Amino acid sequence: TSWQWTFEGGSPSSSTAQNPVVTYQAAGVYGVTLTVSNAAGSSTVEYPDYITVGDVPEVAIASVSVNGATASFSAAVANADSLWWDFGDGTTSTESDPQHTYVADDAYTVVLTAVNGCGTSTADTLVVIATQAPVAAFTSDVQEGCPALVVQFENLSSANAQWFEWSFPGGEPTTSSDPNPVVTYGQPGTYDVVLVAGNAVGSDTFALSDYIVVHALPEAGFATTVNDTTATVTFEDLSQAAESWFWDFGDGTTSTEASPVHAYGQVGTFTVMQVVSNACGTDTLWQDVLIAGVQPVALFSADVTFGCAPLTVHFTDLSTGNVTGWHWSFPGGTPSTSADPNPVVTY
Repeated sequence: TSWQWTFEGGSPSSSTAQNPVVTYQAAGVYGVTLTVSNAAGSSTVEYPDYITVGDVPEVAIASVSVNGATASFSAAVANADSLWWDFGDGTTSTESDPQHTYVADDAYTVVLTAVNGCGTSTADTLVVIATQAPVAAFTSDVQEGCPALVVQFENLSSANAQWFEWSFPGGEPTTSSDPNPVVTYGQPGTYDVVLVAGNAVGSDTFALSDYIVVHALPEAGFATTVNDTTATVTFEDLSQAAESWFWDFGDGTTSTEASPVHAYGQVGTFTVMQVVSNACGTDTLWQDVLIAGVQPVALFSADVTFGCAPLTVHFTDLSTGNVTGWHWSFPGGTPSTSADPNPVVTY
C-alpha cells in the first residue's frame, strides 16, 4: 500500500507518509487530497476547504468626530472576538462605536485593541478637544533619516484653529503658515519643531525638542605610523560617523577593526583601502603606505679560515636588516663571486 498526500498551502506541500505532520504558516482555508494505492488499484479523496488557519484580527479606527468635549468613534474590525477602547484620559469602553465626553481640553491618544484566539491588534489616533482657544498638536511621517531628509508634517490641532505658525530650525523652509507643510533637512543634526495654532479667542504652542534627527553620511579617513624595523603599520581611524569598517591592506589581507595594526611580510609600497559605512551609506579612501625596511648591516662567518689546498670553506651570512640580495667576492677562490646567501668556496 502507498499514500500520496497533497496539502494546499502547507509545508511540506506533499507527502508519501501514512500519517504526515504539516505546518501552515499563513492564514487561509486550504484543501487536502489523499490518493491510496495497492496492487488492486487506487482511490482518491479530496476535501476542499478542510484546514482553516486563523490570523490576528484586523483593526482600524474608521472615523472620529468631535462635538465640543464629546468624541464619537467607530471601529472597522475583522475577525475579532472582543474590542477595547482606551480614550487616553484613564477611561475605557468595550462598545464597538462608543461616545466619550472629556472633562478637559487637551490632545488625547486613543487606542483601539481587538482580540481573538490568535492574538491582538491595535490602532490609535490623536483626538484634540478644544472648547475655547485652539489646542496645537502635530505629528510627521518620519522623525529621523539620512540627508536630504524630507518630512511631511501633519497638523493635529483642534478644529477651531484658524491660523498656524510653524518654525523649523535647520529646515527648508525655516517657517511656514501651511496647515501641513513639507520640510527638507539637508544637514546632519538634531532639530526642534514648533507649531503655534490660534483663533480669535487665543493661541496655543506645541513644541517638540530634538524632534527631527538627521544622521550624518560616513566620511573615511585614517593616519598611519610605520615601524620599518618590524615592517608593522599602526592605522589610526579618523573617519566620521562610521558604524563599520573594512580595510584592505594591499597585500591580500583585510580587517574589520576600527584601528588595526598590520605586519607586512616584505618591504614595498602598498595601496591601503578603508571603507566606512553607516545606515546612510559608505565612503572609501585609498592611501599608499611605504615599508622601506632597515638598511642591512653586512656580516659573515666561515667554518674554517686556514688549511691545506684544496681548502673548501662554507661561508654563513650573518647580516641583519631585511636583506634581499647578496654579492660575495672571493679573490683566489672558486667561484670568485657569488649571489648565494651561504656559498661554498674552494681555494
